Amino acid sequence: MNQRGAALVIVLAISALLLALALALVSAAEIDERIASNEQLEARASALGRSVLDEVRRWFEQQGAGPLLRPAESVFDLSQRRIEHDGDPATPAVLQDGGSWPRYKQGVDRNADGLPDLFRPWASDSLTDRLAGTPGGPDLVIDRRHSAGAAAYLDHLVDVLLGDETEIAGVHLSILRVDIWGPAWAAAAGGPAAEGQGTIRVVSRVVIGGRVRAEVQRIAGLRRLPSAISAPGPRAMLASCGDLTWPSGSRLRFGTVAAAGSVNLPAGHESWPAGWPRVLPATAEVDRLWGHDDPARFAALRDRLFSTAAPLEDPWLRVLAGGSLSSAPAGAQPWPFSWSPGDPPGPGSHTHHGIAGEDAHHANIFQGVAALGCEADSYRLWKGIAGAGHRDARYFAWVDGDRFIEHSGGAVRSFREITDQAEGVLFFDTADGRVPRDDDGDGVADNLTPPIRIAGGLYGFRGVLIVHTRDFQLDAVSGRRVVELRAPGEPFQDSDGNGRHDPGEPWLNLDYGLDPDGSPRADPLDSYADPGAGSGPMRNRAGPAWTVHAAVHGELRVHGRFRMGQAVIVGRILAGQVDGDPHTATGLRLFADTAPDGPAGIGDPGGPRWALQGLR
Repeated sequence: MNQRGAALVIVLAISALLLALALALVSAAEIDERIASNEQLEARASALGRSVLDEVRRWFEQQGAGPLLRPAESVFDLSQRRIEHDGDPATPAVLQDGGSWPRYKQGVDRNADGLPDLFRPWASDSLTDRLAGTPGGPDLVIDRRHSAGAAAYLDHLVDVLLGDETEIAGVHLSILRVDIWGPAWAAAAGGPAAEGQGTIRVVSRVVIGGRVRAEVQRIAGLRRLPSAISAPGPRAMLASCGDLTWPSGSRLRFGTVAAAGSVNLPAGHESWPAGWPRVLPATAEVDRLWGHDDPARFAALRDRLFSTAAPLEDPWLRVLAGGSLSSAPAGAQPWPFSWSPGDPPGPGSHTHHGIAGEDAHHANIFQGVAALGCEADSYRLWKGIAGAGHRDARYFAWVDGDRFIEHSGGAVRSFREITDQAEGVLFFDTADGRVPRDDDGDGVADNLTPPIRIAGGLYGFRGVLIVHTRDFQLDAVSGRRVVELRAPGEPFQDSDGNGRHDPGEPWLNLDYGLDPDGSPRADPLDSYADPGAGSGPMRNRAGPAWTVHAAVHGELRVHGRFRMGQAVIVGRILAGQVDGDPHTATGLRLFADTAPDGPAGIGDPGGPRWALQGLR
C-alpha cells in the first residue's frame, strides 16, 4: 500500500511538472508572439517616422520645387525655443522672449509674401535666421496636443504618405509630434563646429483600440546644402555690409549690386549702365520691371525698343543702397521712369547712352532700400563647413603677414601659394581664431589679419574663399580659369510675381551679341534658342555661351575691405566694405554666374552652384 501511494505521488508530481512545462511553453510562445507583434508594430511606426523625416527635409532642401506638404505657420508652436547660442553645452540655453532672444524667423519675410520665411535657406549667424534651439527647446514644434490645427495637419500628412495603410485591421498609425532644432556641435579645426544645419525628431505611434501600443522616436540631421547658403537680402553679385564705391572703368554685369550703406557712383553718368527700367521693389529680394503690373505698358515699351533695335546696356543690372546715392535727388527711387506710351523717348528714358545731349534712364538704381541684409556675419557657418573634415573644404590658421598654415598640417605658405589653381571651400581664419570683434567700436573688426594683395601674373581659383583680412585686392592679374559664361534669360513681365515665365507672359526678345561686355539689342526676329528648344523667336532661359579667363570663379567673401582692382571674376563678391582703386585704369570685370532662368529671369546668381556640390 505504501508503495502504491508512493507511486501515485510520483505520478502526480510528474504530471504537475509536465503541466507546468506545458504551461511555460504556451506562455513562452505567447510572449514570443507578443514580442514579434510589438516588433512589427514598432517597425511600422519606425517606417512612418522615416517617411516623415524625409518629408521634413524636403521642406528645407527643395526650395521652390514640386508640391510639398509644408505646414502653415499657425500649425507650429514657436514658443518653446531654448537658444544654444555659443556651441558650448556647459552654457545654459536661453528661452526665447520675443525680443533680444527671438523666436526662429521672427519678423523675417524677405520675399514679401506676407508669411515668415520658416523654410527659406539661411547663411547668417543671426539667432533669428538660423536653427539654434535644443532637444528640450526646439525652434519649431508640431505637437498634436498643442492645437486642433496641429493634429489635423499631422493626420493629413500621414494620410498623404500612407494612403490606405494608415489603418489596417484596427491598427492605426499616427504622428505625435515633429521637432526641429539646431545642429549638433563637435570639435573641429579652429573650435566647435556645427554638424549640418539642424536636427529633426519625429515621434510616431501605433494605436489599437484607443490604446498606444508602440511609440518610436527617430532623429536625423538636416544636412548643409548649397541651397541653404544664401543671403538675408538680395542675392547680389556684389554686396557690401557698409559703403560701396563703384569706380569708373569697372564692368559689373548681369546681376544686383547692393550696399547696406551708401553707394558712391562714378562721376560720369555714362558709367551707370541702363537697361529695362524698374520700379521700387517691395523688399530687396523682389525685382519688379516697369510694366510688370500692366501688360499694355510692358508691350508698348517692348515694341518701341523693337522699332529702333535699341541697345540695352544691361537689362539685368540693378543697384540698391540702404543709405544714400552720391549726388542723387531725394527719394528712394531718385530717377523714376516717366516715359508715356506713344511718345518718343526723351532725356532720361533711353535704354542706352550715346544719344547727343540726352541721358539714358537710371530707373534701375535705388537708395533708401529697407532691410538690406549683410552676409558677412556667417563666420561660424563657414568655419563649421571648413572644419568638418570634407576633402574639398579646408581650414587655415594665420601665422604672420599673408601666410597661413593648414590645420591638417603642412608647410607655412602665402595666401597666393595656397589658393592659386586650388578648388573647394577655403576658410582663412582671423588673427586669433575667434569670431570677428570690434572692441574699439570703429566699425572695423580688431582681430582681422593684415592686408592681402595678389598683383600681377597668372592666378586662378574655383570655389568659395572666406578671408578675414583688413584689406583684400586682386590687381593686374590674368585669370587662368577658363569659364563658360552665359547671360541671364530674356526679361519678361512676370505679372503674377512668381519669379517664373508663365505661358502668355510677354518678354523682350534679345539679340545677345557676341561679347559679354557688349550691349544686347531688342530684336523681334532674333532666332537664337535654348539648346534643343527648336528654332524661331521664343523666350530664352539663358543667353549664348561666351568664354572668359577668370581669376576667381565662385564666391569671394571678405570680412574686411575689398578693393576693386584689375581682374576678372565670375560669381559673387561679399565684403564688409567695397572700395574702388583710383589708380586702376580698366578696373574690375565682374560677371554674375547665373543659372538658367534665375528668379524673374533677371539674372539673380543662383549658386553657389560651383562649390559645395561635391563636398566629400
